Amino acid sequence: MVDRPLTSPIIDENKSAALDFIFENTLKSGFGTLSKTELDTILFAAIIEFGEKNSTTDLELSKYLQITQRRLQSLREKISIKYLEPISREKAIRYFVDQLEFAKKDDKYIDIPLNNVAVKNEIEGLLDENHMLLHYQLNSKIFRLRIDDLLELVLLIESNKTGETLSGLKEKIVDSIKKSEGAINDLNVTIECNDENKIYHNLNQKIIKSGLDVGLAIIKATVPGGGIAVEIIEKLMANFGIQ
Repeated sequence: MVDRPLTSPIIDENKSAALDFIFENTLKSGFGTLSKTELDTILFAAIIEFGEKNSTTDLELSKYLQITQRRLQSLREKISIKYLEPISREKAIRYFVDQLEFAKKDDKYIDIPLNNVAVKNEIEGLLDENHMLLHYQLNSKIFRLRIDDLLELVLLIESNKTGETLSGLKEKIVDSIKKSEGAINDLNVTIECNDENKIYHNLNQKIIKSGLDVGLAIIKATVPGGGIAVEIIEKLMANFGIQ
């Protein structure tokens, strides 16, 4: 028998609201009509919605509920779709950016812990809408990006924030590279500019071939300044100790 924490995962001041939430959702379809699985899902939704945010780990919660962490993740996915209030894309992006301080680097990949299923769905939706495919995710709690794909994502986020088109942002990058004749600030990096139609492609290739640390510096030097795109890169560089 697993030892259970002494306190409830739902904080005291939220218990009344949690009870209302449970009653409302269990009685929607009529008394006694819900399956045990659905009842379990509603109870779990109440725990997540009215519990102490970010203070309980999945391991602690799985011990309290006496279920595996794999089932815990499955329940998170179910409740994010059916029972929890939808998160706006703006809030999802802000949550994603705040998580960057916990990111880890692995060769040419960046792994960002993203346990909030609704946030992960929004970011993946942003990529899907623009025909970008994520690399295979070994861990469902981790959002993995290759360094060259990071450039695309930060431009998509910048576009979502400012209303500028993705193509417009890419044109700004290409124009900047052309004006500098391919030289990237003080990085001793040059982008091939002989074929104007291939400049952005050449930039992507240079980013992936330069490795993660230099790749981040290249992205910082080329994305339009002052916006959320630069904030994302600066957070990652600070986290990884890149000057």
